[in-house]
Amino acid sequence: MLAYKKIPAPGACVILADGRFPVNETPLEYLRKATFTIACDGAADALLSYGLKPDIVIGDLDSVSEQSKSILKDRLVKVHDQETNDLTKAVRFALTKGFKQVVILGASGKREDHTLGNMGLLFEYCKQLDVTMISDYGIYLPLIKSSGLVVQTGQQISIFGNKYDARLDSRGLKYPLNHLQLTNWWMGTLNEAENDKIEIRFDKGEVLVGLIFMNGK
Repeated sequence: MLAYKKIPAPGACVILADGRFPVNETPLEYLRKATFTIACDGAADALLSYGLKPDIVIGDLDSVSEQSKSILKDRLVKVHDQETNDLTKAVRFALTKGFKQVVILGASGKREDHTLGNMGLLFEYCKQLDVTMISDYGIYLPLIKSSGLVVQTGQQISIFGNKYDARLDSRGLKYPLNHLQLTNWWMGTLNEAENDKIEIRFDKGEVLVGLIFMNGK
């Protein structure tokens, strides 16, 4: 029997990427209640404008305003590595601080190529810690093995696989996945939870599950 994973409660370490700053109350609650906040480069400006200070600002620091650098001068961590992005630098920093659970905000909403890249990176991050991405429109959970999830009854759910030859099965979904091959990204979208627990089983690859907010939250 699968162990069921729950969405983390507000209070985890939060990484704020330099995408669109959240406006939905759900990600904003995570931001306000974070035990530790890491801002990716220019995200520090947006966070200060919101009235909060990050514990750390990390990246090349070429997108942070001089005013923010002055305010946060004791919290700047410059990393020159051009082989990876600022979000990955932030995740690596969180690992060095001993965090086992991270919530990523602000990783979408601007450039689509950055959004897709950040979502793809979730599969790398989840091999090292418990990671969740939250946007203004939903919560995204990467799975590297068959898993159960605690959700809301009626929750809108979309599922994306990164291996076309992988076969998926499900329990608790309105439209069951019966040994289904997701040969295109749209095929696992627009599903719905019939109760508060679902199961996603697959034989290879990784799966990204999107829990879409109902009525905007």
